[in-house]
Amino acid sequence: MKRDITWLLLGAACLTACNGQTSQADEKQQYTYTGERTFEAEDSIRIVNILNNGSTREALGEHSGNTRLGRNFLNTPYVGHTLEVNDEEALVINTKGLDCTTFVETVVALSLCEKAERYGFDDYCVMLRRIRYGEGDTVAYWNRNHYFFGWLAENEREGYVERITDSVYHTAKMEATIDYMSTHVENYKMLDAHREWLPRIVEMEKKVTALQYPYIPKDKIDNSEVLRALIHDGDILALTTEIKGLDTQHIGFAVWREDGLHLMNASLLHKKVVIEEKLLYDYLQGQKRMTGVVVARIK
Repeated sequence: MKRDITWLLLGAACLTACNGQTSQADEKQQYTYTGERTFEAEDSIRIVNILNNGSTREALGEHSGNTRLGRNFLNTPYVGHTLEVNDEEALVINTKGLDCTTFVETVVALSLCEKAERYGFDDYCVMLRRIRYGEGDTVAYWNRNHYFFGWLAENEREGYVERITDSVYHTAKMEATIDYMSTHVENYKMLDAHREWLPRIVEMEKKVTALQYPYIPKDKIDNSEVLRALIHDGDILALTTEIKGLDTQHIGFAVWREDGLHLMNASLLHKKVVIEEKLLYDYLQGQKRMTGVVVARIK
């Protein structure tokens, strides 16, 4: 990975591509990102090319946004711990290797840029910072939304996403104590190196524990018209878990096919971004510690 200052030396051609704007975007002031970033030129070029693919947006329509944007990353290798590449926290943009969280964040940031008609790389970085970090968008390890329930609460509060619930399917509630990070510090490279951050992480975990969101038990995932009306193509699906100390085990996007609901995700099993061939119901039955699904939608 290269720092901003290194990237700036790559030449005027890259600068033009990375800051490219459509005529629509020229009508409003481009955001300027300030702060440390870690990325490579090909990441910024890829982001801007996706954002400026206006003909695809028009052809496929607004409602296919997340699945359409997500398809840009199919077969991208699964790579874990991509945000842990610095000694100190910086905004990491990596489109060449994704885990389930960074895949979802990348697509959500792109979708929010499209909805705001902002097509520059700085625009994308500002959106990514807003959804990845907590109060005040402060880029700090202790302020990163490490747990999905915390991520969801923060982004729901900011008006970027909304939880989708109903009384028919959402018949279970998460009541676990969330403390996996603080009880497994050795699994987190940056936290292990900066144990002075631990009290802030514990405070974050207390807030996440208090959320206790309802979820759809995995046995209730069916192919009914009712569920198709409840979960839309491209909704964020967070798979809840019974693993002690965690809220969710995996996240991705809903993809409806004729046979039922599937999951688009950065898959450790397949070692790349895929749309699972198995129905989500069958996928969940094969994951013994996964308990169900929380659904969220970009507003």
